[in-house]
Amino acid sequence: MKKTLLLPLLLFIFGCNDRPREPLAKAEFKLPEIKELPKVEGDGADTLIAVLKKYGSMKSYQSTISWQFVGVGYNGKDQKAESERMFFYASPNKHHVLAMTGSMKFSSTSDGTKQLEHAGSTGKITKPAGKIWLAEGENIRDPQIAGSFLFQLFRGPSGLHEIVEQGSKVTVVPSNKPEVEVIQFKAKGRYGTTELTINKTTKLVQLIRSQFEPLVEQTKELKLEDQLKSVSVTEKIENTRIDAPIADSTFNTTPPRGIVVKDLTKEASDELGVLSEGMKAPDFQLKSLEGNGVSLASLRGQVVLLDFWATWCLPCREALPKTIALHEKYGGKGLAVWSIPEEDGDLVKIFLKEQGFDGLPVLIDPGKKTHAKFKVAALPTYVVIDRQGVITRVFVGAPEIQDLLGSLREAGLPI
Repeated sequence: MKKTLLLPLLLFIFGCNDRPREPLAKAEFKLPEIKELPKVEGDGADTLIAVLKKYGSMKSYQSTISWQFVGVGYNGKDQKAESERMFFYASPNKHHVLAMTGSMKFSSTSDGTKQLEHAGSTGKITKPAGKIWLAEGENIRDPQIAGSFLFQLFRGPSGLHEIVEQGSKVTVVPSNKPEVEVIQFKAKGRYGTTELTINKTTKLVQLIRSQFEPLVEQTKELKLEDQLKSVSVTEKIENTRIDAPIADSTFNTTPPRGIVVKDLTKEASDELGVLSEGMKAPDFQLKSLEGNGVSLASLRGQVVLLDFWATWCLPCREALPKTIALHEKYGGKGLAVWSIPEEDGDLVKIFLKEQGFDGLPVLIDPGKKTHAKFKVAALPTYVVIDRQGVITRVFVGAPEIQDLLGSLREAGLPI
């Protein structure tokens, strides 16, 4: 008697429904076309790549930053703010940033295992991200407090597509200073149109200007007198030292005397915890459908893509061809692809035969213990892990193939 696949009652928010599975005819099954990431164009693209190579290879970095904000409003009044900052960084995730605005001091410090942020007499301790550009926390993330576009440069050249908005050209801006080169591009995220002034010899960034168009757009929801016509943020970077020793005390996360600190690391529960980008991926030991043992530790040195899914989940089934295509094109070339369904092996074998997904690499997860380790709360969930075992990207729901390619490239896959 043919084994029947049962539908769990649990429905996920990303489109999984209670309709029976309808097998795909094998003749209709096609792997999605994988297009390489588009080349970043413009006469300044090579300069930006050279800068990213420089910063991506740094073991340590320190500088001072003079930060200035100017917002032009419709009310005829300009908004201005200034701060002086000190920045220390040791790869991959130790940092100390101190921003001084008038009599106020804001700081963010990570020793690699804990992160302390405080402003005035209050602060909090959290777990740090695995990379400086992924650092979480109000102070380190907000450029109006202690954040900086400078942190993005430490991504290295593999992060180019995560820095430059798709379709934006990197152009050279004329300069009357022969020792520098100025390039301009549309940056992803809040920074908008961004200019970098770069020393031609050292490839070090001396000045950053950003126009923050997304912030200007947000003010349109306010009263006219509170709206901004334009914004200009300037970061003047001086006293730069690279790969010079930095004392361990610089990254001390012991709260200063007189500061009341809330330790959020002690309050986090396993039930509420969420694996996020920058965290170390938990190890697992599972078996493939063929009975071969696979652990995450055994995949160290490769970029890893995990696809958590279920046979009853329609968006999961629609996304599986992407998983297969990535495995067939890049498997054995620096990428390890594994899909991890929540059902047992016999059930999955029937499903793969019915659907024609013969090329899908599968690990069976008894008791869904690995799902629990990775805090999978919705299906499908894709997790990208770099060569050092750090989670660099989490997709909840089915991502576009180009987004997957971009995240794999940033994790270190040479594509």
